[in-house]
Amino acid sequence: MARARERQLGHMSRCKTMGELATALAHELNQPLAALNNYVGGSIIRIQNGLANTTETLDAMNAALDQTKRVNEIIHSMRSFCAKAKPIFRFIPSIN
Repeated sequence: MARARERQLGHMSRCKTMGELATALAHELNQPLAALNNYVGGSIIRIQNGLANTTETLDAMNAALDQTKRVNEIIHSMRSFCAKAKPIFRFIPSIN
């Protein structure tokens, strides 16, 4: 009976931790993904309306690329955290 309760409490603890982790991950990924959406979406609209300035469009595309790199760094950091090896924590600055 005590072992069953211990397993149940362990499961509940893991579920709570996964929920907190999912919330934190969603929060960390939301900002760069929203920025990426804005850079690419704005560039598409400018191109479609014939308003695209090559320099500005390239700047927006480079900014979008920076955001994809930031998302990749966040994911890599989370994978490192979950790996069996000792996790490596790095500060990932906001690119804005």
